[in-house]
Amino acid sequence: MTDALGPLLRRFRHEADLTLERLAELSGVSDRTISDIERGASLGPQRRTVDLVADGLGLADADRAALLAAARAGRHRPPAGVVAPLPLPRAVADLVGRDAELSAIGAHVTSGADGAPSPLVVLSGPAVLGKTLLAVRAAGDVGDRFDAVRFIDLGGFGGRPLDPHLVLRRLIQACEPAVRSVPTDLDDAAALWRSLLGDRRVLVILDDAGGEEQVRPVLPAAGPSAVIVTARRPLAGLDATLRVELDRLAHDDAVALLRRIIPAAQGPEGDLHRLADLCDGCPLALRIAGNRVASHRAWTAGGLADRLASEDHRLDGFRAGDLELRKAFAMSYDQLSDAARTLFRRLGVLTGPTFTAELGAVLIGSGRYPAVDLLDELVDLGLLEAASHDRYHLHDLLRIFARDRLRRDEGPHAPTGHAERLRHWILETTVDAGLWFEPARGHGPDRPGLVDLSTREAASAWLHDEADHWFSALRAAAADKDDALVVRVAESLHWFSDLWVQWGQWHQVYGLAVQAAERLDDADLLATQLGYLSWAELCTQDDPARGLEHAHRARDVARRAGNRSQEGWALYYTGWCELLLGSPGDVVRDAQEARRCFTDADDAAGLLQTHRMLAEAFTQLGQRADAIGADRAAIDLLERQPDRFPRDIALTTRVAAASAIVKNLVELGDGAGALATADAAASAVDELDVRAHRAMYLRVRALALAATGRRAEAAAALRRVVEIREALGDRRRAAAARKQLAGLG
Repeated sequence: MTDALGPLLRRFRHEADLTLERLAELSGVSDRTISDIERGASLGPQRRTVDLVADGLGLADADRAALLAAARAGRHRPPAGVVAPLPLPRAVADLVGRDAELSAIGAHVTSGADGAPSPLVVLSGPAVLGKTLLAVRAAGDVGDRFDAVRFIDLGGFGGRPLDPHLVLRRLIQACEPAVRSVPTDLDDAAALWRSLLGDRRVLVILDDAGGEEQVRPVLPAAGPSAVIVTARRPLAGLDATLRVELDRLAHDDAVALLRRIIPAAQGPEGDLHRLADLCDGCPLALRIAGNRVASHRAWTAGGLADRLASEDHRLDGFRAGDLELRKAFAMSYDQLSDAARTLFRRLGVLTGPTFTAELGAVLIGSGRYPAVDLLDELVDLGLLEAASHDRYHLHDLLRIFARDRLRRDEGPHAPTGHAERLRHWILETTVDAGLWFEPARGHGPDRPGLVDLSTREAASAWLHDEADHWFSALRAAAADKDDALVVRVAESLHWFSDLWVQWGQWHQVYGLAVQAAERLDDADLLATQLGYLSWAELCTQDDPARGLEHAHRARDVARRAGNRSQEGWALYYTGWCELLLGSPGDVVRDAQEARRCFTDADDAAGLLQTHRMLAEAFTQLGQRADAIGADRAAIDLLERQPDRFPRDIALTTRVAAASAIVKNLVELGDGAGALATADAAASAVDELDVRAHRAMYLRVRALALAATGRRAEAAAALRRVVEIREALGDRRRAAAARKQLAGLG
């Protein structure tokens, strides 16, 4: 008996350890033609084609004769009435992480009934997520509930999608061999197909649909038959009764899949986790990686993970036999419009986990809405994922593929050029957003741009949402020694940083700015950035000793430069560090010197903050009346010279000073005065509307309430403090508030 051509060719190719692409190179026959032969789509290719393939394989005479015989047998038409049965492909035993989807699909396709709309499942997602495997497994699980199960590959993304009339003809003849002739008109063929189904229970899997037009004629109108369609696009034009959009596997499921494929001796648990991370939750990548390790006894999961660690070579590592990740991505990429391909490959220069349409628009030099249309095209083909709040997510492996295509299609220097252009736009936008928080300005950029920065709130939202991007861009600018830009960005964020202390990266921002100022050899800039760095170490890293080192250096640099204002600020930062290090006497000395510096420089902001620092020092020394006097001097300065202070600074200082006065009055036994002071500050707290400051205020107001016997109200205030601190992720202060609450009894 002659072996079937497709399986025989595949066996010979695997024995020669050749990929489809390599055999195509050796034989001169296209990889698509070879694939058609192996899949059975081409049963009897011409003698010349078979000879070329045999030459490429280097077959011995006996094997060559067997291959030619199989091709001759395929060229003979089968007897009338003998048709391909369209069976299910081979299922896999190690499908993991899809239990919910399997259950939903199985329940839905078996729910059809006479007279009711036939169940239709559209299973969509990128090529690498295992849609076909899931559909086949689901059909296998419920196959005994149907009279017949039929599978047909529509070839939607293979370059030669099946004509819907051919699909109908194959299905009709597979389900009803007695039908010798199928109408040539598509509508008539569809009508015949539906009439044949009637009340029969037939489950049809239409795999790899390229579009709705391939699927719609095949759909039953009503009855117990059901259809599962797999597609990379969501096929929104179909009225699916169940849509399942596959996502990447969760990390634990990815590890479980590797564990099932890789022998235990070759895959220690830690290495499996590392390899799973590199596979980015992609089932195809996981199978390729697992199969590569399992098929080589000397290999280990850790060894393959080491090879895949380099992004420049990672895609090359995801190839096993005829499975190749790059090829799967390329099939979707090739389906894109020219403009969408351009955008996709340039997205490879992004560094943040998510991004907005504005970043895409910058990369292609368009407006926002044209970029949105192209991004939607990428989402439809599974090359991009829509995230929340009008953002998009490009997974790591796709980002690497995009950058690889960028080098291939636009030249080896293209990634650097596009990355630099995007970086400058991001950093210039960061500077524009920071303008809203500058005391001397208080408004946004004078020119319109891609991003809405028309309000202070919009600017703040952009700086928060795009922190990953502008911080990455700042680090890249520092690496390129674009020092003037680094300092300008850091300076633009100074006042904003006071409002987002909890971000936790300000010490790195100002550390980069200090290095840039050193390279620029500008003493004034260096003193300023050293002061900011001292603040960041103190306030965001809780490291006053480190902050004190930077403050002392800032003071010395400012003195040599003759910059009295920066010398005052350096002494101010010195004093705050000394406060936290438990040296209040030194603080009083440094604050008095800072006051002289600020007076000489006519720096009202410095004087204001020095009053506050003195108040804290006097409090630590137990001189509470002096502390109250210093804080009242700060409030008096705000009231006497209101035009010299920006809104946020004035409100923040007023709330902080009032809170400190309340605590000291409680300690002095003046509960009524403390509560009156707290109540007077309530409007400033509401106007400031910063959660961290509200929590601080509520906590000291609770002290005043408790001191006046209003313990229930104090407890309510403290419970609110705990809620705010926990929402901010500030566990230390949340615990302190709980302790204070417990002390109320």
